[in-house]
Amino acid sequence: LLTGSRIGWKAGPAAARELAVTRLALAPRGADRVLRVGGAVVLDGLHLTLEGEAGPAAALLAGDPAPWPLRLALAGEAGLALGIEGSLTPPTGYHLAVTARVPELARLAPLLPDAPLPPLRGVEAAAVLTGREGGPPAVSGLRLVLGESPLDAVLSGLVLDRAVFTLAAPDQPLGLEIAARIGAVPVTLAGTLGASLALLGPGGPPWPVELRATAGAARLALAGTVADPRAGTGIDLGLTATAPELAALAPLLPPGGAALPPLRDVTLAARIAERGARFADGVELRELRLASSAGDLAGVLSVATRPRLAVTGQLAGSRIDLDALRAAVPVASAAPPTPPAAPATAPAAAPAAAPAAAPGRRVIPDLALPLEALRLADADLRLTVQALRAGGLDWHEVSTHAVSREGRARLDPLAATVAGAGRITLRAAADITSTPPTVQLALHGEGLDLGAIPAAGGATGRLGIEADLRSQGRDLRALAAGAFGHLGLTLREGSLPPRLLVSALAGLRQRVPGLDGLAAQPVALGCVAARLEAREGIAMARVLLAETGLGRIGAEGAGAINLRDETLALRLN
Repeated sequence: LLTGSRIGWKAGPAAARELAVTRLALAPRGADRVLRVGGAVVLDGLHLTLEGEAGPAAALLAGDPAPWPLRLALAGEAGLALGIEGSLTPPTGYHLAVTARVPELARLAPLLPDAPLPPLRGVEAAAVLTGREGGPPAVSGLRLVLGESPLDAVLSGLVLDRAVFTLAAPDQPLGLEIAARIGAVPVTLAGTLGASLALLGPGGPPWPVELRATAGAARLALAGTVADPRAGTGIDLGLTATAPELAALAPLLPPGGAALPPLRDVTLAARIAERGARFADGVELRELRLASSAGDLAGVLSVATRPRLAVTGQLAGSRIDLDALRAAVPVASAAPPTPPAAPATAPAAAPAAAPAAAPGRRVIPDLALPLEALRLADADLRLTVQALRAGGLDWHEVSTHAVSREGRARLDPLAATVAGAGRITLRAAADITSTPPTVQLALHGEGLDLGAIPAAGGATGRLGIEADLRSQGRDLRALAAGAFGHLGLTLREGSLPPRLLVSALAGLRQRVPGLDGLAAQPVALGCVAARLEAREGIAMARVLLAETGLGRIGAEGAGAINLRDETLALRLN
């Protein structure tokens, strides 16, 4: 019998533990001399009661090989309970059935002061532990149940409804069933994982994986094998997923995150393999197939996380609607106007320029380019698409190759048939390692149907374009202000609608009232040719000629366009 005692010890450099024994009795009883134990203790403020019995002490001390029975029950405040029942087989064997009930896991903090305890409630566990000399215990009959628990600390809005984990035997798969909610969206996870015995030693057959998850009406399945589960290598998993309405999954995203596009009938399939043990270096996606109301893609992708984030792959699709993908993306507000670059001396031959455009009437938008994204990751992607919808245009036979490495990127080339059977080829490059960033663009297009381009404002004709431009800057106005290179345009069999003429001639009509009639009807454009050569943001009009319904307009060496302040100094005949 032990009463009124205290036992203290150090659990770490500074942590002190204390066990206060209120009463503890251990004594043999009855003719069979069975040991009975009972009492009450306080461990770091947690009140516990102990009750149980065991076989005769003489049998255990004598090394009797017969199983020595044991039963213990530990109870604590607010429903805390632990039960152990079974037998010990000298010298080191045992077979014990263990049960536990913890209404709130945080109540175990006094017992586990250094362990980060998740905010779980309604925890119930049962297992059978079998130990033999020279090996770890074997776990069988495992059943772990978790009750309803708010888990906002893990993920905002996450509530666990119920979770059940089962393991019949070490050589049997681990089963799991989880039901939860994220906001108003119900989510589930169920399935089996390979035998726990495979985690204890090398060799053996591949470790099977079969998992199924749901989020609202969305479904996901993962099935396959892991060749070496201990090392996390040889992963071969098949992934399939479906979502009738992608936007319905928006509540699963963190607040303030990117919006989900309103895609329907989304399906995804891929074979997953690791890059580096346990995906330490990234992931490989083979046999990738993605389809939705916005189109489809198929191919292979590789995402490397070390030594630097990098994406490589080859993708092909029959149809993609980029306009639909951008439909839900918020439009960023315009950045403050960027001051124009310091002006350089314009060529002496250019006529005097008109006053600079007012800030609110600039033609070139103050649009920042997303060049900083080149610092985030490297890429080497090839893409082919039979039909592409982008910018209100239908593009066909699209092919491109994009490469980015350590802040330097190039698109070489992007080729497509667009705007009515016209063919266009674009090559571009950007270098964020220079200050300011350097941007280059080469564009060739012929036979483009101007009327099919929404930005043309109703103008028609067959357009040809040839450009080779380079500059430095972080937004379109800065690039225009320092542009070098040339731009050539041709147009035949076209016309300008009245509404474009109203806008284009607004300032001139105030000075020449007789021009009012020009904006009343379309103006035919039989042939238009222009060639501009830019240097430091000053574009010299070497050729500017137009055969129109009003007559022949233009001249060679017609003047200059100042791209810095958007003023014109042109001489037309």
